[in-house]
Amino acid sequence: MSLTFTAEPPMPTPIFFLLPGMSRSFPTKFLAPWFDTTKSFRSLRIPKLILFIGKISVPVVLSLFSVFQKKLLIADLLATIVSPLVTNMAASSNLEAILAMIAYSMQLYFDFSGYSDMAVGLGLMMNIQFPQNFNSPYKALSITEFWQRWHISLSTWLRDYLYISLGGNRRGRWTTYRNLLLTMAIGGLWHGGSWTFALWGLFHGILLVIEKFFREKKWQLLRFKSLKLLATFFLVNIGWIFFRSPNFKTIGIWFQKIFLFNSEKLTWDLISLPERFKDRFFASLIIGLLLTFLAKNTWEIRFKPSTLNAALLGILFALCLMFMGDESPFLYFQF
Repeated sequence: MSLTFTAEPPMPTPIFFLLPGMSRSFPTKFLAPWFDTTKSFRSLRIPKLILFIGKISVPVVLSLFSVFQKKLLIADLLATIVSPLVTNMAASSNLEAILAMIAYSMQLYFDFSGYSDMAVGLGLMMNIQFPQNFNSPYKALSITEFWQRWHISLSTWLRDYLYISLGGNRRGRWTTYRNLLLTMAIGGLWHGGSWTFALWGLFHGILLVIEKFFREKKWQLLRFKSLKLLATFFLVNIGWIFFRSPNFKTIGIWFQKIFLFNSEKLTWDLISLPERFKDRFFASLIIGLLLTFLAKNTWEIRFKPSTLNAALLGILFALCLMFMGDESPFLYFQF
């Protein structure tokens, strides 16, 4: 049985005076540095203040599920292998380099979307509706669609305050291409002062320009959706090499091993993978890939309180306690 508590406030906007403080509330720290709080705080302007236990369970589950399943059971377990492989890329085999690329893509996605979902859940506990920040980006069929699904608050800000301010697509084809390149390069530098981030942004800018050129010419290289999805996922993975590498030397070595340019020293062993983390790593990687491409995202799931769901959350919580180790902050805090 659920309980409902209703209170009639004296004013139509009962907690309007709290908005300035709430606009700097901690959930916004998880979304992006540029976030229009006026859209989310409209949900506070209600004539009734209602506390419904059935509704409270949804944000609680959203927050717990994101931290337990996405952060601790997938992203952090993948990081235990990705970090040493990238640090010692010169000693890694070709297979390990490929695994590191794919695993980092999964680690970044589940870490980033995990903190965003947690922020949404925390906001809902205060009756604040934050927008969706990740919408199954690896299911995108193009780089343009990827940026419509990945880190939506950041891509929206880049579009509204950089791309459009530079002129957008209003001043001819070549100016549009220039604006795309500048916007993405600046967006890359926002993540850090390293030129590797600028190169990552420029890489995506070039891909966006190529896609726009093909659309204008009405050219289509790939017809099947499955091929478009794989091609987009591969290109995004290549981009993450720029993003993750600490320097240009690591980028060069990583690319050599990915594209098999070191033909005289091709190796396919898994010696560099720590033995005690190997099974957990492959389990997390496989589960992450299955969830990414076959499962619904957290915004598409309709949670209903039940004994079965409670038991599943209990199992997730127990697994997290088993694998919980050293402190592991969200990756977003590094940028």
